[in-house]
Amino acid sequence: MRWLLDTSVCIPLINLMIASIALSHGFSLVTRNTDEFARVPGLDVDRW
Repeated sequence: MRWLLDTSVCIPLINLMIASIALSHGFSLVTRNTDEFARVPGLDVDRW
């Protein structure tokens, strides 16, 4: 998640962990919190 260090994006650690797990396994993330997770490049986010 090098992009995070290069930007001023502020996402809570727990959400970064969830996003990282989804990305590493190639999963889509289903959530109501689409605004925050949509800022993670490459993450497929679906609204619940």
